This record gives sequence, C-alpha cells and structure tokens, in this order.
Amino acid sequence: MELDKELYQRYLIQKTDQQSSETPPVSTRRRLLKDLLRVVKKNKDNWVKAINEDFGNRCEYETRLYEILPVMQSIRFTLHRLKRFAKPIRRRSVVWFRHLRTQLIPQPLGIVGIVVPWNYPIQLSLMPLASALAAGNRVMLKMPAQTPNINKLLKQLLGEIFPMQMVQVVEGDEKLTQNFLNLPFDYLAFTGASKKAYEFLSFIKGHETPKNIPEKLALDRKSPAIMTQDYSLRTATKRILIGKLINAGQTSAAPDYILLPYEAKKLFIEQAKKLFSKIYPDFRNNQDYTSIIDKENFNRLEHLCADAKAKGAKIIPLADIANDKKTRRFTPCLIFDVTQDMLVAKEEIFGPILPVILYEDSFDVIHYINEQPYPLALYLFDKNTLRIRQILLKTISGIVTINDVLQHASEEITTFDHIGKSGINRYYGKAGFDVFTHYKNIYFQTRHIAFSFLNPPFKKLAKAWTKLVLR
Repeated sequence: MELDKELYQRYLIQKTDQQSSETPPVSTRRRLLKDLLRVVKKNKDNWVKAINEDFGNRCEYETRLYEILPVMQSIRFTLHRLKRFAKPIRRRSVVWFRHLRTQLIPQPLGIVGIVVPWNYPIQLSLMPLASALAAGNRVMLKMPAQTPNINKLLKQLLGEIFPMQMVQVVEGDEKLTQNFLNLPFDYLAFTGASKKAYEFLSFIKGHETPKNIPEKLALDRKSPAIMTQDYSLRTATKRILIGKLINAGQTSAAPDYILLPYEAKKLFIEQAKKLFSKIYPDFRNNQDYTSIIDKENFNRLEHLCADAKAKGAKIIPLADIANDKKTRRFTPCLIFDVTQDMLVAKEEIFGPILPVILYEDSFDVIHYINEQPYPLALYLFDKNTLRIRQILLKTISGIVTINDVLQHASEEITTFDHIGKSGINRYYGKAGFDVFTHYKNIYFQTRHIAFSFLNPPFKKLAKAWTKLVLR
C-alpha cells in the first residue's frame, strides 16, 4: 500500500525536525508538560461539553472524574519525577568486567504514533501523549471517528501550545487509520478492542515500511467478578454495578461477567434491581447514565442480547424501561443460563450487559477462569484468606483487585499491566516513560585493560583463567 502523500508530508515535518535537532532537554519537556496541564485545567467545561455532544449524553461527573482528573494526576506525577526519570542509570558490571564503567542513557524513540479509542478519548489521548513528550518524543495522535467534537477541541487546544514539529492531531475514517498505520513510525501505541487490535497488527505486519515498527497494544479482554458467600452480597453487588455502569459499561476494565454461588441467585437479582434504582433513580430521565457512543454499538449490544435469548439464556433487565434507540440509552440487564456458544460468552461486551455464571465451589471458579483467555483484570469479593490465596495462585490475570473493582486504573505507582491476549503494554507514570524510551548502553573502558591477557596470542595465563571460570 502506498503512503498517503498528505499524511506522509505531515509526518516528514516531525521527522525532519527530529533529525536536525538535539534531544529536548528536561527543562523543555517540563515546559511542554506544564503547558499541557494548563490547557487541560483551563478547558474543563469545554471538555465536558464536547464529549457530551459526541455521546449524546455523557455523565458530566464521569467525564470530570474518569477523564480529566486522571490526565491531570498523570501529568503532575510525571512533572514531579521527570528529572529522576531522565537521569542516566549506573550499572554494575559482572565481576570479570568490573574495570568497565557502565551507564544506561534514556533517549526518546523518535516519532510516536498513538491510536486513540473512542470510549475515553480525553484520557487515552492525553495520558500517553504526556508520557511520550516526557520521554522527549514527537507525537502524532490518531483520534477516533466517533468523537468529532472532542477531536476538534483537542486539535485546536494542542495547536495553540505545540508546533506541528512536536505534536499533531489526525482524524478520519477507517481508510485514514490504515494510512496512518502505514507511516514509518519509530513506535506505535494502540488501546482498544482485541479484534480491532489484531486487525491493526496484521495490517502493519503485512505492509512493508522503511523500517520495522515496534508496536505495543493495550487490549480489552473479559474481566470476571467473583462473588463468594463469605462477603456481603449487598456490598459486592453495589460495587460491581457501579464499576460496570460507569460510562454505560464502555470501559475496558469493567467487570465483564459475574461468577456467583448457586444459592445466592435469587437474593442477588433482588439486590441488583433494588440497588440499581437507588444508583440511578428515575432512570428514564437520569442524566448520570451515559448513552452508547453510536448506533452501530447500540445495535451490536441488542444483537448480543438477542443471540443469548435465542440460545436459551434468561435476560433480566434492571429497570422496566425499553432500550431507546433514539437517545441510545441501553437499559442494563443480567443474563443467566449462559452457554459458551453465545456471543456474550465469546466477545468483549463493552456495554451494560452482565452475564452471570453460577458455580458450586472455588474449584469451579478456577476451572472456568482458566478455560478462558487470560483476563485483563480479576475482581474477587471474599474474606476467606485461604480461598483468596488459592484463587490468586491458580489463576493468571493482568491485575487483581480484592473486594472492589476498577480502583487500580488510576494508580500511578503500581501501574495497570496486562497479560496474554488481554494486552501487552502500559502507558502511564514511570512505566509510561519507560515505554516511550530507549535505554542506550554506554561502556567506559579504563586506560589499562585488566584482562588484556585474554587477547591473542593466548598464553598459559589465558588458558588457566579460562579453565578457572568454566569449572
């Protein structure tokens, strides 16, 4: 596939500047981050308005708490530690080469391409952008076609503080995305659904570019929430519902399905309906409940429910209100009697649909989870330390939260990592700086080489020394 000429010219603006300039010093990077933080803070209301227009209805507090606040926290976190992040790291050589002085010098990768998803377009554009700038890179952001108002605002605001040589915002349809992926970036970053990610990966692997592009994916995958008899059913249900219904379930790390003891089924349904009515009173008119992003995703969710029902599942809405296609308000529902041939068991749901799998004991739980691809996150509600330990040791997941959901997502120090098909990278805090950094090894040799006797011609001392270290 030929490179898009206009897009390639925009790329060349950054590449030419990078090749003719020195690596930005820490003082310059700090200034860029401060400018970015200032723009984010100053335009809080504008962010809220723009994303609300894109979603049809986006809960104002969700935007402030889960988009704007994490960005501000991430930038501040990096600003306060950037000098330490960017310092050369001294390395100890192995005993035979102690005469060498070794350093790792952090260097930018070059031109970074970031493909941004639509579900959290503010957070998932600006947080990796901040990490990439902190590492000294130039950045091209590919924004999603589903969020034209956010794209326009982002393009305007970033254009006011960053020259094109440093940051560019690209927006367009699927064809433009393919053209974007075909650019010879030094690094590509993607966050999104696994199916899209592997299409993206197949595309860049199948097209020749001037160089081999390192790529990193942060993928969505199914995250189970395990409820047990030893933990308050009401508390667990409330926390799961709140975590699931933030952004109407359009969150990668939201609980995707529940593992529930058989005997708790009736009480769980009662509690779920009761708690939902308290969390979202007057559901039909409640502005705290976010709409589905577009018609395509709304229809996809309805198809998931229709497929499950046709194959024998029982669907229990949490409110007696039909889905509204006009406003794209999708009524949350529970799905029981789920089988593995149903789409809800195989595909990433990414919406307010919550399958419930009933189990008899913890061995059933472990067996079920281990039969699935590694989960992005695992949520366990339990007080039994032995059972907690058993489940932790016998299952694998990106991260585990005990007795809550989603709390890890804003934690900068531990960072949110992924495993297997649930993803292969992280972009924030120190880990984000490292992702967008190449650590160059520098070796300093002493004036007198201690092991010069190991050079040819090899004499008795070399033979004796070799025999000694290989014993």
